[in-house]
Amino acid sequence: MHKISTIRRRRFKREKEETSKNDTENISGLNTYTATRRYTNIPKVLVSSKLFKNEKYMEEMEDIISINQNFNGDKNQHLFCVFDGHCGDESAKFSSENFPIIFSELLKKNPNNIEKCLNDSFIKLDEKTKKEEFDYIGNTATIVFIDKNILYCANVGDSRCVLIGFDKPYRMSYDDKVSDESEMKRILSVGGKIRKKRILGELAISRGIGDHEYKKHGLIAIPHINKKIIGYNEKYCIIASDGLWDFVCDETVYNISMNIDKGKDLCEKLVNVAINIGSQDNISVIVLSFREN
Repeated sequence: MHKISTIRRRRFKREKEETSKNDTENISGLNTYTATRRYTNIPKVLVSSKLFKNEKYMEEMEDIISINQNFNGDKNQHLFCVFDGHCGDESAKFSSENFPIIFSELLKKNPNNIEKCLNDSFIKLDEKTKKEEFDYIGNTATIVFIDKNILYCANVGDSRCVLIGFDKPYRMSYDDKVSDESEMKRILSVGGKIRKKRILGELAISRGIGDHEYKKHGLIAIPHINKKIIGYNEKYCIIASDGLWDFVCDETVYNISMNIDKGKDLCEKLVNVAINIGSQDNISVIVLSFREN
């Protein structure tokens, strides 16, 4: 382990022992954690990303990433998106082009309620895909928006966002899979049919953009939303498609992250680990680094 990581973890442990009370938040049923010492300054955000087609197994690259630093001309706001398409990349491309525009317009009208802006952006984006006749094609969407020192995450589908603290990983997104017990109950409660842990035996995700024929059977575009203050404890934020997460768990990513102090190196390492373990899917990864010199 690098010396700098060891020092930071020891310092964090010492602070945690000195202070027994931690600030916590709970949004959309997900637990969040706030470090005992908060940075008063706005953290610098360094960005690395990698897209891997995995052409040995995949004919098309269906993942799309979108990186928008200094969002709306504000140097303290940043928007990062991972869209994982299926049945082609058309829906993911449409989402990557339209989500930032929709969110920008809503945020200008209602800058003090970011959660509502995120929620409404997903709904409006999904409504726009109806006009594109995306009846049997769609995409997941995992969105991270940073406003000063607060990180917001909104997602539908099974791409994932994990915040890496010096003490442990923090899941910021929610895996929307039909196999999830709560999602399964929701789908069945509206008359949806599930076979082989898929909607109509075909669609494995329970929330997503597009796929309007499945909207009749329980698929929704309402996102899970979570937020967390970026404090002393936070080192990285990792946003990636299921090409990574289906093969590499949060804890493994955390362990790898503690030994790497450059976001670019971590990005490369995560993709290589997923490939070596056996990922046969497209892999897209965005790494946000908060403590890199």
